[in-house]
Amino acid sequence: MATHQLSIVLAMFFLQLFLSSQSHSSVFTMVNKCRYTVWPGVLSGAGTTQISPTGFILRRGESTSVSVPTSWSGRLWCQTLCTEDSSGKFSCLTGDCGSSTLECSSSGAIPPATLAEFTLNGAGEVDFYDVSLVDGYNLPMMVSPNGGTGGNRTLAFIGGAITILAAMRQLWHLF
Repeated sequence: MATHQLSIVLAMFFLQLFLSSQSHSSVFTMVNKCRYTVWPGVLSGAGTTQISPTGFILRRGESTSVSVPTSWSGRLWCQTLCTEDSSGKFSCLTGDCGSSTLECSSSGAIPPATLAEFTLNGAGEVDFYDVSLVDGYNLPMMVSPNGGTGGNRTLAFIGGAITILAAMRQLWHLF
C-alpha cells in the first residue's frame, strides 16, 4: 500500500492527491483557483472514519491540505455564495450541507454541487476517483494524482474543455 496525495483545483477548484511509498495515508491538497471564495465540504463514505475538518474556507488563491487514512472513501465538493446571518446561521446558495455551520455534519451537498468522489485502497488495493455531476454543477473541478505507482496517472476534468469553458463563462458573470 502506498501513501497518496491528491490535488483538486476549482475553476478551477483543484484537488491533488500526492502518492508516496513511505507511509500509508493520503494527503488531499485543495487549491482555490476561482476568482471568488469557496467553502469546501468533506463527507466520508459509509463505514469510513470521518476526517476533519469537514468544512472550511478557501479564499481566492489559497490552498489547504487534509490527511485521510488508508482505505478511505468519500466525497469533496465546494459550497459557493455562502453567508452567515445575524444569528450565526451559515448557509450557501450552492452545495450547502445543511449543518447551518461552516463544518458539515453527516450530510452531503445539497444540489447543485460538483463532486470529487474517492475510494482509496479499493478492490485490488487500487485507488479510484471521479469528478461527478450527478448532483448538478456549481463550478469546474480538476483532480490530479501525483506520485505512487502504476501506469495510469491522468488528469480528470469535468466534461471536456469546451464544457468547462462554457460553464466558466456562465459562472463568471455572477462574480
